[in-house]
Amino acid sequence: MRHVASNPAWGYVDHSPLAPLVSYLTRATLGDSLFALRFFPALASAAKIFLGGWIAREVSGGKFAQGFAAFTVLCAPIYLTFDNFLSMNSFEPVFWMACAAIVLRILNGG
Repeated sequence: MRHVASNPAWGYVDHSPLAPLVSYLTRATLGDSLFALRFFPALASAAKIFLGGWIAREVSGGKFAQGFAAFTVLCAPIYLTFDNFLSMNSFEPVFWMACAAIVLRILNGG
């Protein structure tokens, strides 16, 4: 019987197709180490921190507001929890924050 991660399906009841795909890519490129399992959620965390600062800039925030927004995203307990393991919960906020940032950019005439 093959392991689920080596034959990812296009959706599960509790996960979208992205989580198994990222799991498969992680195992294929980085192996099965703890570092490998936490690498892509850490990248998602960095993207959320960047997007927090970008959203602050889009609502006319200065350098302090951008840094403070990024810092608050960094210290948010929900993100500190979800970004420590591989699941869709670490990637989904990135998509929603990116959508909000793009909408704000469009509304600002960008």
